[in-house]
Amino acid sequence: MHGKTISKLDTMSPLKTLARGYCITQKRKCIINSAFQLESGDEIDLRFSDGEKHAKVL
Repeated sequence: MHGKTISKLDTMSPLKTLARGYCITQKRKCIINSAFQLESGDEIDLRFSDGEKHAKVL
């Protein structure tokens, strides 16, 4: 692969995104990408670059 392609793939890596301060939010193993997918009382899992936490939506 060319250097530019490798650099782009590295930048778009989910692990690099987590390292920039984002997290992946899941509810029952499904990725949440909208606030409308959550209701008060839902239990969710948050994946960060350095680990995971379980949480409850208020």
